[in-house]
Formats: sequence, C-alpha cells, structure tokens
Amino acid sequence: MIAEVAQGVREFLTEAEHHELLQYVLDRESEFSAATVQPRGTRSAVVDERIRSSLVLDGLGRFEALFTERIKEQLEAVRVRLGHPAFPLGRIELQVTANGDRDYFGMHRDSDGGDTRELTFVYFFSAEPRRFSGGELRIFETLVEDGQVVPTDRSQTIVPRANLGIFFPSRHDHEVLPVRVPSKAFADSRFSVTGWIHRK
Repeated sequence: MIAEVAQGVREFLTEAEHHELLQYVLDRESEFSAATVQPRGTRSAVVDERIRSSLVLDGLGRFEALFTERIKEQLEAVRVRLGHPAFPLGRIELQVTANGDRDYFGMHRDSDGGDTRELTFVYFFSAEPRRFSGGELRIFETLVEDGQVVPTDRSQTIVPRANLGIFFPSRHDHEVLPVRVPSKAFADSRFSVTGWIHRK
C-alpha cells in the first residue's frame, strides 16, 4: 500500500474556536510583519519576495495551547496513515500566515534532514464564504535514499478550505500557489496556521 503524500483532518477546531481564532487574528493586523526565508546554507532569515510574499504573526497567544493539544491528539493516527517512522515528540512551532493579493510561497522544503523538523502542519481558517481565489497548497512527495532526499513524481494539491488541518513530512517539497484577493482587504486574506512538529 502506498502512503498518501499528505493527510487531512476536517473540522480540526470547533466552529466557535474557528471563528474566535479568525477574530483574534483580525484584531492583530498591525502586529503582522513581512515573511522571511532562510536561504540554504545560511543561518540568517531574510525577506525575499522572489521566493515568498506574505505576512506572518509569530505566536498564537491563548490559541497556542489549543493547537498544541489538538495536534498531539491527531499525531499518532496521522503518522501511521502517512507511513512516517515513529519519533520522540519534541517541541511544536506555530506561526500565523496571511496571504494577500498576489502573495505566494515558491517551492521549498521545511527540512533537509539536518534539523529536527519531522512533520509540517497547516490549518486553514479564512472567512466564509471565501473572498479570495487560488492559494492552493501543492505538496510533492520525496523519499530518502542513501541518506539523501529524492523527489518523486507524486504530488497532491489541497484547496484551502476553512477548518481543515493538513499534515505532511517536512522533507516534502511544497509551494503555495498565487493568491488573488480582489478587495485587497486584510480580512479577506488566505489565513493559515503553520506548525512544525519536531523530534526530541
């Protein structure tokens, strides 16, 4: 049996929690900053809109504990369905992303095996009905052969539906396709929580 490239969990939060999270983020628009990337082989993060264009908010305040708990509840079942090896659970990083008009994130990996990131988590929570288009998350499967990460021709494209959580191995290549927000309003952005699940 071939494992899926990614695994989804519908209704990841309750409807009330989903709406409360969206309001929490909308109230903090002024706290968002330009997203950064860390070029391969460097230790410093830089803003480079040729690779990534979006706004981010580090930390989820009172929602941090909620997301950590829900991720832990789903983790073992998701790991098994992904065919991912068991690992001792370490910390969970969380960050909010707002993708506005023409924003995107080019092809990248969250881990090349040289760090402790094992699984990546993405949760979508934009307003309904959706007031943006595009922004699909496209994930390409990779395998580890002779200690090297090798891409395959298998991929999965995920539409950013509200209250959907997605898990996939952090070594998989992935990208966020360009977003269109006709109103240009922050409240109409493609919002997501991204998490990185580390091994100890």
